[in-house]
Amino acid sequence: TALWERGFEVSECIFPFELEDEDSGEYDSVEESDSEFFETIAAMGFDFERELKQTLAELWYKAPHDPEFTGKTEVLDGLLMRQVNLACTVAISPQTWSMDICGMILRSMAETQITLEWFNKNGTTEDYKQFIDHGLGQRKLILEHQQ
Repeated sequence: TALWERGFEVSECIFPFELEDEDSGEYDSVEESDSEFFETIAAMGFDFERELKQTLAELWYKAPHDPEFTGKTEVLDGLLMRQVNLACTVAISPQTWSMDICGMILRSMAETQITLEWFNKNGTTEDYKQFIDHGLGQRKLILEHQQ
């Protein structure tokens, strides 16, 4: 209850709606300066996404691939791409930059990282096949529920 009570104690926002330019004495609206800021941040996010995906593609083509299907490459690549997609989504989407949304995304990324590390260090061919079968079963279940 302390959290909810604290919410009622917070004072009004003291950030002014307009900022005075010290040199000219003119006022700029906060919305304009915020817009420029978010555009700059979003551009950085798009650069991050482009460079990350380009680097990942270069590394992927250089990596050795398993000639027989053991599922290892597919599982590890899939988990890695999930991490990349989640990181890029956060980087290019300022609307996800809240504690609640980023918390959910980071939790998902942490769980994916743990799974990725476990499979990379301990996974057997049978583990990879079971992971793929489980994912296919989940997809089939979703399709059945949608019908």
